[in-house]
Amino acid sequence: MYFLTGSADHHIDDKNRLAIPSKHRSRFNPERDGKGFYLTISQPKTCLRLYTEREFERQAAERRPHLLQPQASTMFNRNFFALAEFVEPDSQGRIVVPERLMRYSGMPREVVITGAGAYLEIRPKSSFEAEMIDFVEQYDEHYERALKAESGTRRQPDPETESG
Repeated sequence: MYFLTGSADHHIDDKNRLAIPSKHRSRFNPERDGKGFYLTISQPKTCLRLYTEREFERQAAERRPHLLQPQASTMFNRNFFALAEFVEPDSQGRIVVPERLMRYSGMPREVVITGAGAYLEIRPKSSFEAEMIDFVEQYDEHYERALKAESGTRRQPDPETESG
């Protein structure tokens, strides 16, 4: 398993080609991860996510529709998978960002590719810089909010039955 971190400034050329940074490419193993990637819109919609073939398939299996699925979930799945595109890197490690995803996301040519754990994000350079400045300036507050949000998803030890 890999864990993707860090960031790198990049440019999407006139043919919509984008080079995947070598520091990230070196983490992938075609036998384990697949030969290509899936590219789709992220949150906010001005970002794109790049999943390895196997990671996307794993996540897609978790989203597999159920017979009696709520309408909002059905609508999300329908459109999420319609926007996902399989892309294969060329011999220089570049992928082609489909014009449709460029248009729907409003992606500019100047971008930052960031590691986000199990996937890469492609983000507009201008908003990335502003977000990072805010994040660093208010790091303590962001950290506390993240801890509070995560506390609901983790089992808390019971002080009555568990001693540490």
